[in-house]
Amino acid sequence: MTLVRGWTIADRCLIPLDEARMFDAHCTDAASGEPIPPERGVVYTDAPDVDLTGFHDR
Repeated sequence: MTLVRGWTIADRCLIPLDEARMFDAHCTDAASGEPIPPERGVVYTDAPDVDLTGFHDR
């Protein structure tokens, strides 16, 4: 099993994506917009929060 998580970046912060957004991103054909089946053994899951405040001043 492979867990797939994702984040977007805004204002120097990582914003976690939830399971539904990850599923939509990976199970939608980019050209047609049609749904495609998920890959075998892949589980889309909520991304955890990531604190980058310690890196902002570097």
